[in-house]
Amino acid sequence: MTAQTIRNLKLAPQRVERATVAACSHLTDIAENLIYDAAAPCILIGQDNWGLIVSRQIKSGRANQPAASLTQLGWVLHGCCSSLSRPINTVHHLRPSDASDIELNDIVKRHFEIESLGVAPRKPSHDPEEALVLLDSNSVRLPSGQFETCLLWKSDNETMPESYDTAMRRLRSMEKKLSKNDNLKREYCEQINNLLKMGTQSQRRINLHPTLVPASFRRHASAEEESPPCL
Repeated sequence: MTAQTIRNLKLAPQRVERATVAACSHLTDIAENLIYDAAAPCILIGQDNWGLIVSRQIKSGRANQPAASLTQLGWVLHGCCSSLSRPINTVHHLRPSDASDIELNDIVKRHFEIESLGVAPRKPSHDPEEALVLLDSNSVRLPSGQFETCLLWKSDNETMPESYDTAMRRLRSMEKKLSKNDNLKREYCEQINNLLKMGTQSQRRINLHPTLVPASFRRHASAEEESPPCL
């Protein structure tokens, strides 16, 4: 026998409780040989020493109960204690030995066809064929060698998402907030007037119903920033 020594295996201690063995009627006569507490393994036996670990006698109960096997080194406990049982769902495709591979391929193909029922490929929101036509008819080469084309996904009848009601609710909330704070109201009005003077914003009046106007309404909001303390 060949053995190698290690100064400290540092293996976790194990235990077999008396209640565990007492619950198994097929282990009661060898209970004292199986019960131990906080015992750490001190030796590891490899498969090359099979004569020491091969089972010479077996005591077994139900499938969910532990079993014991007798070796030359004593009784060994196997398995786990559990009352749970999980069903194993297995699908087997059987065929006679003289059947051709074509039949088996047809069976597998039909199996995947059934699994794919109700699964449809995702369609793009825009027609790619129409985009290719626009690309071919509106693309030109510039003197620099680069290409210029139109917006492939631009539509003349674009439908904007609903934003009018949300913007109006935010505007009323902002007006209510400004009515309670004169300083904020003055600064807010000054900022709006400043944007109008610079031309970054413009004032419009819409007489049509908001759902008929191809526009997106932005919500009113204010950003307040406190000045850092002077040192």
